Amino acid sequence: MSENQTYSRLNPFVASVKERHRLSKSGSGKNTQHVTLDISGSGIVYQPGDSLGIYPTNDPHLVEWTIFAMRAKGDELIADKQGELHSLRTYLQKKANITEISRKVLQEVCGRQTNIEKKEALEHLLSEGQKEALKAYLAVHEVWDFLEENIEVHFSPEELCHLMMPLLPRLYSISSAQKVVGDEIHLTVAMLEYETNQTQRKGVCTHYICNLAPLNEKSV
Repeated sequence: MSENQTYSRLNPFVASVKERHRLSKSGSGKNTQHVTLDISGSGIVYQPGDSLGIYPTNDPHLVEWTIFAMRAKGDELIADKQGELHSLRTYLQKKANITEISRKVLQEVCGRQTNIEKKEALEHLLSEGQKEALKAYLAVHEVWDFLEENIEVHFSPEELCHLMMPLLPRLYSISSAQKVVGDEIHLTVAMLEYETNQTQRKGVCTHYICNLAPLNEKSV
């Protein structure tokens, strides 16, 4: 994929979702959607099969659960790596990966945990030879429920935010031919949906572009 202007991770082109509809039959157990993006004015030139990076936004409900688990209000100010200030709510929605627990968060919680039983369990997961057990544990937790399981541990909102992984773009393969669709990009997106610990989870980016992103507004 090429472009007349220089777009990058630090200077992305912001497109809009023009249309989306479900391809798979209701009740099939699989939710595959056709998503059309409007790239008018971008100058982007692409071929079918090229990769497109999309910056997602976290689900507002998940953001609120995380704020609650942090015992915060949401309006606390957080500085990003460039020194720009954001409210905690905005930072969690647009900057932080709140669906995956970073090793830094895990280690810091372990170090501060005062409950001996919980501390020993975390130390075991972090010990040598427990790679698969750690992977399995992380696969069924998000930041909010990990914090709730370790309610004895206290962080300031800024401390915890700076321990989280950044929210990175997700790559999708383009399924359209530009000579046919013009200033559009068409994607075929399989929604990621699963349940762990009696909680319904969704893929951050697939949920955003298939359900949350407003139509015909520059947001992706």
